[in-house]
Amino acid sequence: MNKIPTTLINLTSRSSANLFLRHTHGSQFASAMTQRNTKIHLNKVSLLHSSAPLGASFLYYRSLKRIQEESMASPYQHSPIEKAPVRISLLTPITHTTLETDLQRSFVPKASIHTHRFSNTNTLDELSLKASLDPLLTQFQTHKPDGIVLDIHNHNSSLDYQQESSLVAHLSEQLETPVFTPNNSLMQFINKMGFERIALLTPFKQSLHKKVVKQFAQEGLHVQWNNNIILGNNLTIDNIPSHEIINNVLISNELQTSGSEALFLLDSNLRALEVVPHLKTALPFPVYSTNLSLMSDLQHQLDIPFTFSTL
Repeated sequence: MNKIPTTLINLTSRSSANLFLRHTHGSQFASAMTQRNTKIHLNKVSLLHSSAPLGASFLYYRSLKRIQEESMASPYQHSPIEKAPVRISLLTPITHTTLETDLQRSFVPKASIHTHRFSNTNTLDELSLKASLDPLLTQFQTHKPDGIVLDIHNHNSSLDYQQESSLVAHLSEQLETPVFTPNNSLMQFINKMGFERIALLTPFKQSLHKKVVKQFAQEGLHVQWNNNIILGNNLTIDNIPSHEIINNVLISNELQTSGSEALFLLDSNLRALEVVPHLKTALPFPVYSTNLSLMSDLQHQLDIPFTFSTL
């Protein structure tokens, strides 16, 4: 049997012992020891003199053979090792807070979310978007995550759906990593579900709201009902409370008789995830949001278990 290296460690608490086991013999062994409430037995123990504060002690382990032997009978030793979390890099404007939160509470711990922020004080066209993102995207040439979410949307980008789809395809090929945007995932989700007649709620000013409705029509979709939450500033979308979203949906009796096959709550910065279950119980058709569509795309392409039960 190979000789076990001697190790110096502070064992003033049980958590310290578990930490030692975790880093010395791997998480599976530490888990087995912890769950069996196994006592730590030492063949030889020496108390070493140190300048540590009073009450702290250092134990010198000359052998851990007995601990290893006890662990051999553990029922946990053959349990499968957990799959490493899927790494998602989120590139989002400095004014956006909602998508990061939605991804965290829906995918963690099965995925880890790594957020990078870019400025979007003005609406981004293709050239300004490229200038804003190039410094971040260059890093992914050598340090590749499993997926990249580019959080651009109607109010911070002048790209139409076709241009955005082309951008996603180009970046995915260039970076050799799947790239996602909320709008592109939304359109793919609608096509996948086979919806033709939809209802829309947006948090945009009237001019942008009409533009978005027109873009859906250009994609061959029939917008049976639409409404917008009127804001003074598109940068405050994440401040819209849940009850206001619900009220703007249910205020009209026309929605339920519109012949819509589904309602979509638009914008990745709208706090829609928390209101979807409430609206589902009040409407005769399914309710989705931009972020739910994106997460469905991430789930299927990156093989991440989804903890939110709406999809």
